[in-house]
Amino acid sequence: MANGRKLQLYLISRRSRFRAGTRYFRRGIDHDGHVANFNETEQIATVASQADPNKAATTLSFVQIRGSVPVFWAEINTLRYRPDLQIMDLQDSVIIPIQNYFALD
Repeated sequence: MANGRKLQLYLISRRSRFRAGTRYFRRGIDHDGHVANFNETEQIATVASQADPNKAATTLSFVQIRGSVPVFWAEINTLRYRPDLQIMDLQDSVIIPIQNYFALD
């Protein structure tokens, strides 16, 4: 209840099936434009109308997305506190995956 009105909260989250893996062992982008560990979370709040408590007067939504940085890179993981970072030298083949990343819906 918020100010005597019914409040409903929803949390919806989905994770991409492409390039899934643990945080330290899956990084970067692939040639199809999919980034590692991409996920999307939506928070929805509905507040009931004062006139009809069974009807939503206001619906609010906030969407947050996250994923790995869309470049070709890897982390040489030795499970130390500061792992070594490796940026791959793929100069000519970088443009198409990045264009694919920004074209994904």
